[in-house]
Amino acid sequence: RFWGRSEESNKMLVEVKISPEGKDPAISKGIADIRRLIENSRSPFCLTPSRVWIEGDRGEVISLLKRCHIQAHSLSIRLLSTSYAGRNRQAH
Repeated sequence: RFWGRSEESNKMLVEVKISPEGKDPAISKGIADIRRLIENSRSPFCLTPSRVWIEGDRGEVISLLKRCHIQAHSLSIRLLSTSYAGRNRQAH
């Protein structure tokens, strides 16, 4: 049930855009750390070169987003999260 096709109200779909700034090697490590956080979560995800789509239980997704944002903030990596909670969405 990926891409928000779930009818369950406690599910949500989130798009996270990753915007690294600068050429510091720590940024690559930081992005890898964020990716590892997402891969180790129990939520289904779809990774693209500049963003990731995450779907799952609202509490788990929000907790994961919080950890990702904390990691990104510590390395000055900008993350923009857009949630599609309660909406049926399909990728184009």
